[in-house]
Amino acid sequence: VAKARAADGDEAGAMAADAGTLWADHGEDGQVRTADPDAKYIGVYDSAALADVVAEIREAGQCSMDVETTGLDPMQCHLCGVSIAVRPGQAWYIPTRSPEPETHLDEHAVLDGLRPVLEDASIIKIAHNAKFDLNVLRSAGVHVRGQVCDTMIASYVADATRSSHRMDALALGELGLHCIPISSLIGTGKQQRSFDTVALEKAVPYAAEDADITLRLWDVLSSAVEAVGLSELLMNMELPLMGVLADMEFAGVAIDPDELDHQRLVLSR
Repeated sequence: VAKARAADGDEAGAMAADAGTLWADHGEDGQVRTADPDAKYIGVYDSAALADVVAEIREAGQCSMDVETTGLDPMQCHLCGVSIAVRPGQAWYIPTRSPEPETHLDEHAVLDGLRPVLEDASIIKIAHNAKFDLNVLRSAGVHVRGQVCDTMIASYVADATRSSHRMDALALGELGLHCIPISSLIGTGKQQRSFDTVALEKAVPYAAEDADITLRLWDVLSSAVEAVGLSELLMNMELPLMGVLADMEFAGVAIDPDELDHQRLVLSR
């Protein structure tokens, strides 16, 4: 039996969702609430469930994706899991690191399962700030191929005057949804933890929601780009350039420390 468990809210969560608010509740049960009471966010814990997700991706011909990690440096952090969505209102989170490693697949098994679709150039991928996701996955040994659509770039092309192109801000402005803040799961400042310490009952709805929101945003923002007549700019220049920048960031820059020190001395005279 495929171990795919849904993270469903209770009546209180549904009432909160009616107000269009999405946040991590700090009440007695400590459950993470979602703004969309009809959304279904599912944890994927074994090979059978993972195979079902891969089949869904192939049937849809596209998917939104998001990675959760232990940090913000794609070259140094560790992968905690991958979230996937192929239709609005439903998404999966496939953990690779958690406080409960015995309950789910390890990184090797997860990436081996996802690699055929992520490296399939015929399948469209959608992400927010895709450079990060691409380089995290590449560091883990998966080379994402094919068209990669980026909602952050689409937002900028549609309206460069926005005060913020962050996913949370776009979700609130375009979808009327206030996303679960990461700080409610891992804290802030000196007390901040890494995502691999978050219990799966909270990690699943948070991470899966990111993929769901990204998919919904792409539908809205790509239409907004088309409305201002900039679809060709987005698809033929901005998105391909994102891939080039991801390659550059992954390759890095070679530094000659002796020459750098010499230039420092020259400039200090």
